[in-house]
Amino acid sequence: MARRRLLATGLYEPLANTITELLAKRAVTSLLDIGCGEGYYDGLLTSGIRNLDLFGVDIAKPAVRIAAKAFPGHQYAVASNSRLPVMDNIVDAVLKVFAPSNDAETLRVLKPEAFYLEVGPSNRHLWELRAALYDTPFEHKPLRNLLAGATLLEHGVCAYTRELSHEQINDLVLATPFAHRGHREKRQRLVARASMIISIEFGWRLYQKDRPIA
Repeated sequence: MARRRLLATGLYEPLANTITELLAKRAVTSLLDIGCGEGYYDGLLTSGIRNLDLFGVDIAKPAVRIAAKAFPGHQYAVASNSRLPVMDNIVDAVLKVFAPSNDAETLRVLKPEAFYLEVGPSNRHLWELRAALYDTPFEHKPLRNLLAGATLLEHGVCAYTRELSHEQINDLVLATPFAHRGHREKRQRLVARASMIISIEFGWRLYQKDRPIA
C-alpha cells in the first residue's frame, strides 16, 4: 500500500516518461516487463506508445493480480526472472526496473537486434534518507556498461528532487529496504519529520542484442 500511495503522487513519473521516450523512438511494438510489480510503468508505456503489446512477469502473486486487473489488455504471469515463460527471440524490448534478472534469459527472449532497457539507482538516489539513517552513508555503485551478447547504445541519468510530506516520508521508508535498515533511533527521527527534500536519481542503460554471426 505504501508504494502504491507513493506512485499515485507521481513521484516516479519523470522516470516513467524517460522510459517511454527511450522506447518510443525505437519503434518497439512488443515489450516484456520483468519484475513488473503492479504494472505502474506498463500503464504509462501503453498510453505513450501506440499499439504496444505488453507482457509482464513478477514472482509476487498479489502484485500480478493487481496488474492484470488494472490492465486487462496486457498479459501477465507469475514467474521468476531466471525462468521466463516466454518463447525464444520473440519480443522487441525487455524492461527491467530495480529487479533481479538473468542475462541469458533476458537475451534469449529478445529478437536479434532488439532492445534491453535496464534501470537502477544512480549514485545518490535517496541520498537524504541514507544520510538520515547512517553515520557514514555510501553512494550506490555505478550501473554496468558491459553486457555479453549485447551492445550499449545509450546511457544516462534521470535525476530530480521532490519535497515530501510527513506521510510521504513514512511511505517511502516503508516501500524501501530502509524500513529495516539503519539506526533505529535515527529512523524514528526521520519518520517524525514534517517534510524533507529528497534527491531521486535513476541510472539507465539501453542495450541492443547482438545479431548472431552467420
